[in-house]
Amino acid sequence: MPNFSQVSGLTPFTLVSVAGANPNFLQVGTTQVFLIHAANLTNSPRFLKLYDTAVASTSGYFGQSAVQNFALTLASSGSGGVTVISGSGLQHKAGVQFQNGLALQLTANLALADQSGISAGDCAVNLWFR
Repeated sequence: MPNFSQVSGLTPFTLVSVAGANPNFLQVGTTQVFLIHAANLTNSPRFLKLYDTAVASTSGYFGQSAVQNFALTLASSGSGGVTVISGSGLQHKAGVQFQNGLALQLTANLALADQSGISAGDCAVNLWFR
């Protein structure tokens, strides 16, 4: 039986946080993001930042501010800390387009240029892109 990615043509990405800001460069060039499913397993705020960049970085920040910044629901919120970024917020036929490439990181603070790290196992992210 084919999996979702085989049927949809989307590339899956999965991240379980390690200690730090968890910078991840996913793809260079025009990229569309179709769905994000993220879980915050703590009772402290955590933020998923997306970057429109062609520059890979191992230290985070990618030399610019995030173009998308999502607050991840707290584990104690009653939803189990799960944030699904879909519906009118993200999931639609064309996806959300990034012109230069796609990178992301997880941080502890809201500021778009924040690089503050989180702890290992704080968050899990699943993202589908093309």
